[in-house]
Amino acid sequence: MRKWSGPDRESLYLEYKSTLRWDIKQQVKSKIPEDAAIKTIAGFANAEHGGTLLIGVADDGSVYGLENDYATFSKRGERGEQDLWGQHLQNLIRSRLGDAALALVSWEFHTNGDDLARVNIEPADFPILERKGDDEVFWQRTPVSTIAVTDPVDRDRIIARRWGR
Repeated sequence: MRKWSGPDRESLYLEYKSTLRWDIKQQVKSKIPEDAAIKTIAGFANAEHGGTLLIGVADDGSVYGLENDYATFSKRGERGEQDLWGQHLQNLIRSRLGDAALALVSWEFHTNGDDLARVNIEPADFPILERKGDDEVFWQRTPVSTIAVTDPVDRDRIIARRWGR
């Protein structure tokens, strides 16, 4: 099994996700990987340093690739796979985090047998909240994961410390 050849492992600044749309365990298109990607993007945006999300790489560093994600698009033969994938990521960010958050995110594809997406997230100048129905979720990056800060007092303290509000 191939491993991601980059020098870094998951950390405060780097996170791996196997896919954006494909649930590897259930072998179906799913919102679960999308939720994981969005929370990581929000967490990096809320961190003082930003971060990088590699999609197509499993937690152990093995390369999974984006082929199963590409196969979920109905217009696959009509448009480029990377373009469809990028449009989907863009739409997810816009709908769940907002246009201001989208301005902090860029991505590029790397191909070495399998496609990978490197998603770079700049730190925000303001808190990024994920919209989930009527709820808003504040995601915080920790050295080992991204967590939802659900207590309003804790959220306000974190926001005050990070942005002085």
